[in-house]
Amino acid sequence: MYAHDVMIWPVVTAKPQQTVKEVAELFVERRISGAPVVDDPGKLVGIITKSDPTLRAGLWTEKPHPPWFRALAKLEMLAEYAKARARTVADVMTHQVVVVSPDASLRDSRHPGKKGD
Repeated sequence: MYAHDVMIWPVVTAKPQQTVKEVAELFVERRISGAPVVDDPGKLVGIITKSDPTLRAGLWTEKPHPPWFRALAKLEMLAEYAKARARTVADVMTHQVVVVSPDASLRDSRHPGKKGD
């Protein structure tokens, strides 16, 4: 299996100035779990994924959950953190991105720079 087998085309990107809520909504709308972050000229400056706790808080606050789930997941605390500290993609994105070509083997992509097992 190759990177192009699991990637969305055309690539959905985010901008550093977008809000966390906008990107959370984009992920739900497009059914994606992450997006490269590009600046206005189109240069890659980071990546944001739904596994980021602040972004997950933005996703979770849109859908009500039963009280037992909120208590276990501490959703209110994550949402509070998102509101207080992470207003934009630039606040939460990962800056160091590992890049592979669409033809890269997923097996080899687990360890960039390492040749096969």
